[in-house]
Amino acid sequence: MTGIYFIDTEGEARFTVRKDLYKADINTLFAEGVEDGHVTVIGVYGPLDEGYWDTFFSTYLGLSAELEKAMADDRCRAVILAVNSPGGACAGLFSFTDYIRECTARKPVYAYIHGEACSAAYAIAAACSRVYAASDARTGCCGAYGVAVERDEEYLRKEAGIIRRIFRSAVSPRKNVSPISDEQAAEETQKEIDALGERYITAVAGYRGIDPGKA
Repeated sequence: MTGIYFIDTEGEARFTVRKDLYKADINTLFAEGVEDGHVTVIGVYGPLDEGYWDTFFSTYLGLSAELEKAMADDRCRAVILAVNSPGGACAGLFSFTDYIRECTARKPVYAYIHGEACSAAYAIAAACSRVYAASDARTGCCGAYGVAVERDEEYLRKEAGIIRRIFRSAVSPRKNVSPISDEQAAEETQKEIDALGERYITAVAGYRGIDPGKA
């Protein structure tokens, strides 16, 4: 089993959403021309994933729905994404960040980082109209990483009496091959992670209008 993520595994965060934290910063944003309108605050917190399964933390699908609701609300003049997240899964990230960019053409979408915005969360912040951060906020940790897990069959046989045999269809002889025990699979996984890392850097640089080589 292999999982690929845009996440800072060493990061520590409080994963909270408290609108009272943003009052002073919202006053700054009012100077951008939204003083006569409503500002919608959307929390981006915890380890992120696409959102097909129930989770306590934010998901790309859930955030997209909240953002679309704000876009459709005539009272809403601007949106603040309040970010406190170490990042998350790669699946669904770029669809969401591209959607944020589409929304910025309709209304200002600001990122306010009050805890950390690392990896996938940093890409989300970078896609916003502008990025604000608390003085002690933690950002960055760009790129992708993967984790491969393989069961120790010898241990299982000895300790639990479990014997497993894998069957693969003839049309897909390398389906779900472990990158731990198979060197070709390891090389293919590394190439996928490298490609995702390059896509991440290119996307963030494009959102902020800078040279990818300097991102």
